[in-house]
Amino acid sequence: MRQRVITGTLFALVVAAFIIPGYWVAWPPIILFVAVALLTSRELTHTLRHRGLRPNGFMASAGSLLMLLPILGAALFRNGSAGQVAGLTGQVAGGLSLMAFTLLTVMLFTAAAIVLKRGIDGLPDAVATAAIMGYVAFPLSCPVLLSFEISGGYVWLLVGLVSPWISDCFAYFTGSLIGKHPIVPAISPKKTVEGFLGGMVGCMLVTSFVFILFRHRLEPIARPGWPVMLFAMGSGLLLSLVSQLGDWLASGIKRWCRVKDFGSILPGHGGILDRFDSAFFTLPVSLVLAVLFRLLIAG
Repeated sequence: MRQRVITGTLFALVVAAFIIPGYWVAWPPIILFVAVALLTSRELTHTLRHRGLRPNGFMASAGSLLMLLPILGAALFRNGSAGQVAGLTGQVAGGLSLMAFTLLTVMLFTAAAIVLKRGIDGLPDAVATAAIMGYVAFPLSCPVLLSFEISGGYVWLLVGLVSPWISDCFAYFTGSLIGKHPIVPAISPKKTVEGFLGGMVGCMLVTSFVFILFRHRLEPIARPGWPVMLFAMGSGLLLSLVSQLGDWLASGIKRWCRVKDFGSILPGHGGILDRFDSAFFTLPVSLVLAVLFRLLIAG
């Protein structure tokens, strides 16, 4: 437990060293996510090898860096500043469209290249390599857009990043105290319905607090009053839900590959993907919520 606490504290400090400067400058968080992309794609490559697959590690890592393409896409499709709702949807859609099209193309050509090189028996390896690219690149492209193209995007980036950890903490303690009914016993026997609900309530409360704390970053687009807080609480519930779904998927992958953790870079915690598996689900949802907030609440 001592090792876990020490590692968790150091990890939190390192993440904070990149995320906190994002309040003023957009680039530091992106540097963090580039490192996450490279490390998690490497961890997934090694994890899948425990099942006899041989994904191409270099191609998987290179493909994960397609997360940066939304910067170019948003610039190409820019028709207004990030503070104008009229231009927002075009910028976000442009960035994501370029990234998705390029990612799909690279995935298909990579899979074809592996099959041509290894023969038809290399098809599972080709699919595994392409899957790693998609699993990593798409979710990590979303904080890029949040950082560069959405006014108040820093708040949503922060919410999308920390909500999995908040949800996980509340789910763990709630499940430990009163958990009795397993929710996904075939994937993770220790997770309970009570923990699941506790995670949702805790995430809702913390998300609301973050909105209050950083309310000035949402001004002048945010109207005062209950609509903003109701949106914040609903966002917390949704983010906790998708966070736990992401955690279950990652647990399923590890169980299928017969490994306990994705890596060992964080003693007591496992690998980088063990800390970001849920964020790969919450960051895209956070981007959608940011756009909806601008359209529905900010008007």
